[in-house]
Formats: sequence, C-alpha cells, structure tokens
Amino acid sequence: MRSFLFYGDRNPIGHEPYTALKTPLTMIVGLQDLLKVRTDLVSKQVHVRYRSKTQRTIFDICDYCGRILKSGNISRLDTSISIADLAPDSYIFLILDGDRAISRRFTVRA
Repeated sequence: MRSFLFYGDRNPIGHEPYTALKTPLTMIVGLQDLLKVRTDLVSKQVHVRYRSKTQRTIFDICDYCGRILKSGNISRLDTSISIADLAPDSYIFLILDGDRAISRRFTVRA
C-alpha cells in the first residue's frame, strides 16, 4: 500500500490554502497493488497473492456479464484456484475483504 503525506499551508491539487488541517492528510493510492493474479495454463490454475485484512475474505470469478462462475474463501497469502472448467475467455477476479473490494482482469487461453 502506498500513501502520501501532505503537510503545509497549500493544497497540492487546487493550490488554495488549507484552513482546518491540523494533522497530515493521508491519501491511499494503489489498492490494486495489494492483489496479484497470475494464470498458469499448464496446470489450469489461477494463482492469487493477497494478504487478507479480515478472516472472512472471499473471492468471486465473474464473466464480463457479471455472472459469478466460481466463489470461495481466501485464507492464505498464496491461493491457487482451478480454472480447468472455464472456457477460454476474459474474466474478473474479485476479492471482498471487509469494506475493501478489489478486482483484477485475467484471461484463460485455449
């Protein structure tokens, strides 16, 4: 996770002065960097690297129409999921972890 701290009396975006800011403002950037998805066509699996924030982290594999094709739990840093039953196409891997939702596109090739 990357964060940037802004101090001072000038807003870096709009350049107007801060008036009520007494503590540093933290902007969270790059939640997508928390989720890594890699497809392995030889073993017909998708390998997922994600550090859970809660104990009830779930994943969904969806097609582009929004239909959920696979679902399950994420309980370890590295998880492998079989995609042998998925047709060659593009899909969305979705993680739901507390108040956080992160998605990543991936493609299954023939």
